[in-house]
Amino acid sequence: MNARGFILVVVCAFSLSAGATVLSATDVLESQKKPALEKRLAELLDERVITAERAWDALQAAFKAQTVTRDVLIDAANKLVEARLAVATTPAQELDALEKHLDVMRNTEKKIEMLYKIGTRGGEAKEYATAQRERQSAEIAYIQALLKTK
Repeated sequence: MNARGFILVVVCAFSLSAGATVLSATDVLESQKKPALEKRLAELLDERVITAERAWDALQAAFKAQTVTRDVLIDAANKLVEARLAVATTPAQELDALEKHLDVMRNTEKKIEMLYKIGTRGGEAKEYATAQRERQSAEIAYIQALLKTK
């Protein structure tokens, strides 16, 4: 047998054993009970809301102290609404999460608008336009969810 043939045999044997390993790992995951997986998922989703709220509070304080930028603050707000929406089980809970997010985006836009009007750092045109866009996106999402309930 030449070197190519030998390598081909080794590669095939390795592929078969790797495939069996992947299948056995998949079997282990599938063998876990669905209720236990659903319970763990619910726990993680709830934990993520709490963590996102803590991050939002900390980043809001850091933004006021001018140690983080607007984009970091808006990203935290977006992560918070994503976490809240993931645990929403009713249209009312979804609307509540989106309404809170819209309030946050409105307040953020107002703060940046004030900085824009006085021409100070943090109120550059790009910052103000981004804040407007984020508020508009939050408002669109809220109205779309509201229309679904009507």
